[in-house]
Amino acid sequence: EVSAGRISCLFTDYDGSLSPLDVIIRDSRLTSSLEEILRAIAGKTKLAVVTSKSFEFISKRTPFAHAWGCICGLDVRFEDGEEISVSPLLDVERALKEAKAILGDDVIYEEKRNSTSMLGFSVDWRGRHHPPPAIASAIAKLKREGFYISHDRDSPFVDFFCSPPEKGQAVSQIEKV
Repeated sequence: EVSAGRISCLFTDYDGSLSPLDVIIRDSRLTSSLEEILRAIAGKTKLAVVTSKSFEFISKRTPFAHAWGCICGLDVRFEDGEEISVSPLLDVERALKEAKAILGDDVIYEEKRNSTSMLGFSVDWRGRHHPPPAIASAIAKLKREGFYISHDRDSPFVDFFCSPPEKGQAVSQIEKV
């Protein structure tokens, strides 16, 4: 049980923590029982979700949270509308087009935006038995162009970011408020 004053903020991830990792993005949701528990927690203390997802995606699934560390810390949002975000130094729109040219339509692309620009994107192949054959080529090409890549060989997706992802930085920014 959470009692006021004992915990200043509860932080959680989304993929693999609040939502199953093997679910395709359009089907990704909290279970009703988990949502009920999180709403109760959010009624007693601050709740923050720190994730690789964009604010548009995560805020719809966790509207009761007090803060969101989105896009692996590149975009931090608060319930009052305040936003702390990086400015992209790389052309993420162009990189997404390159990835699509390399990988085609056999994967799902998820844009990761702050309120003004694209900061990254994901290439997702959940539901398939193997990664797309050209994924290593796409990763290598975009890495050479300066993109930061987040990929676990056991996960059915890869994230491409315009700046180094730093979930810890998002946690620090949220703790200050």
